[in-house]
Amino acid sequence: MVIVELFTSPTCPHCPKAKLAVERALRNFENVSLKKYRITTPEGKAKAAEYRLLGVPAVFIDGEMIKGEITEEKIIDKIDKKLNPKQSFFSKLFKK
Repeated sequence: MVIVELFTSPTCPHCPKAKLAVERALRNFENVSLKKYRITTPEGKAKAAEYRLLGVPAVFIDGEMIKGEITEEKIIDKIDKKLNPKQSFFSKLFKK
């Protein structure tokens, strides 16, 4: 099971786009759990402090932060690597 954590704020202009990217990416997987945190809530503040999070939007996959722009492709790639860690370069290249 892969855990995806999404951190947002109600005043963040980029958060809706990140949320949409996460939701679309997760449609491709069954063995993934999504946890959403608003940094304005006590639970969200506490979890953000654990990660030493400085800004939103932010996405963590099994505790590993996605760097840069949060896109559907980055999320899918990161989850796929977590679910299939031993997949070789050639099997990835020729899958489909």
